[in-house]
Amino acid sequence: MPDVVTPDEHEPQPLVSATAGKPLADGQTALTSNTRFRDLPLMAETQRAIAQGFGYEFCSPVQEAAIPVALQGYDLLARAKTGTGKTLAFLIPSIERVVRLGLAGPGQCGLLILSPTRELTAQTAHEAKVLTSHFAPTLGLGVQVMIGGTNVKSETTTLVSRGSAAIMIATPGRLEAHLADTSGFRGRFGALRMLVFDEADQLLDMGFKPTIDKILRAIPPPASRQTLLFSATVPSTIKQIAAYALRPGDAQRHIDCVGTEHDATADALDQYYVVCELPQLLPTMFALLSAQAAQPNAKVIVFFVTARMTQFFAELCNDAGLAVLEIHSRKSQAQREKTSKQFRDAQSAILFSSDVSARGLDYPDVTFVLQVGCASSREQYVHRTGRSARAGKTGTGLLLLCDFETFFLNELSALPVQNWVACGGQGATNEMPAVLASALGRVGANAGTGEEVDRGAQAYQAWLGYYNGLQRKLRWSPEELVAMANRFAILIGLPEPPELRAQTVGKMGLRGTPGLRVERGGGGGGGGGGGRGGGGGGGGGGGRGGRQGGGGGGRPGGMPGAGTGGGGIPGGRGRGGGGGGGRRGGGGGGARGGQW
Repeated sequence: MPDVVTPDEHEPQPLVSATAGKPLADGQTALTSNTRFRDLPLMAETQRAIAQGFGYEFCSPVQEAAIPVALQGYDLLARAKTGTGKTLAFLIPSIERVVRLGLAGPGQCGLLILSPTRELTAQTAHEAKVLTSHFAPTLGLGVQVMIGGTNVKSETTTLVSRGSAAIMIATPGRLEAHLADTSGFRGRFGALRMLVFDEADQLLDMGFKPTIDKILRAIPPPASRQTLLFSATVPSTIKQIAAYALRPGDAQRHIDCVGTEHDATADALDQYYVVCELPQLLPTMFALLSAQAAQPNAKVIVFFVTARMTQFFAELCNDAGLAVLEIHSRKSQAQREKTSKQFRDAQSAILFSSDVSARGLDYPDVTFVLQVGCASSREQYVHRTGRSARAGKTGTGLLLLCDFETFFLNELSALPVQNWVACGGQGATNEMPAVLASALGRVGANAGTGEEVDRGAQAYQAWLGYYNGLQRKLRWSPEELVAMANRFAILIGLPEPPELRAQTVGKMGLRGTPGLRVERGGGGGGGGGGGRGGGGGGGGGGGRGGRQGGGGGGRPGGMPGAGTGGGGIPGGRGRGGGGGGGRRGGGGGGARGGQW
């Protein structure tokens, strides 16, 4: 067991408000404080990394407030705006403390950082490598990333042969998997010095609390480590985690660099909303984005409520001639990293995203954020909008709502969200551009034959599932929900509402709701006739939910027998069965069964 990590005896310096309003010195921006990094008690190696690797001179307010407190050994619960340097606010003191306290030895983890997403994990790892680049290699300050979507066997082999790196940055699910299945992995944390929760509120929003509980039980207790918990919001669930993850009483400190909820989004961010009817959604969105694309150096992020809708609308807009990138959970990790880098490096681009990009990721110079549909919560709205107006820049956020989603504006009443049209912005439109109409026409024309209709069917199911979860707020009956979903299907070019699996309908609690089309498989086709003395062919496969028919036997020694469809395997795809071979006669092929 390592020595107990205790705070230094002297009290921390008074915390500086993020809104202190001090005059700016040379080299400062509106985002920075008056404190220079060189004035902090940091090691020379860290100072060189900050100056040469990042090019920073002044601390941001959260860095000014958090770094001195953490360096003194206090546990910390920190709340800060998006895009204000939270990552360095915990990396700098954490790495310094690990070096000062001393690593337990090769293969031992001294600093563990839990991060909610793969992209944020990779970004944090990059900054950690820059910070450690000036320390002597003999210190063993390696950085290791553990994320889902990568080869777990390869990761396990590395862990078994080389042990853990001194700095481990992981998503909770992958870390839990190694704790459960990788031999000797738990022992790597016996001398853990530092634990960091990054974007703690999102970790809980994504359902990681049971996983976090397991991780906390597997690592040394709070008394023998220092814990930093960083979050953009501090709901009651965060306070519960803090109660058993942080040391109690005088061993912990709280800092708040946000203040009122009005301040939770960047001061330089203009926020607006515009309301349309459902049939106006596509032409209005397309018109808004076309206007942005015509602006020089426009960098736009568009958030959709689900990954499948992100995927569908990205393909639709690209087909209509509006070039967009897409990033969402349906893409592989390699594809997401490539797209993220492409957008980050671009001077002008449009990125369609699900909420995978809503938190923590730093895309420079984003000028416009469009949210299509109401967010799952006020906090999620804030995090999405916060992708713009970062690092002291200005930006615009626009929320595009259908008329049935206006309830969400009540949830934003404490924020300075203005009416887009009243402020001179472009309103909802019914005018469908020819290129967009053609792209929608191709979705309908290819129904049942191509990928477009499959994407459309997936978007329909995702739309239904998302708004099903908002039924109470929408004050819709199940029948009204389905009727609106079916209107959405027609809006996106489908010739009719797609069929859904009975199991899916049941999980949504919509079984028996009028207007839903539920897949029903057909029976299998008849079997082919057998050769002389041979058995009849197997019947064709039924549709999804149907039964695959079995072929009847041929008459021994006689003419080919006519196979009849019998009972068989439920849920088979439609395929004809082959006839049984007889003497001097092959069996006939069975008829193809029902389609799905």
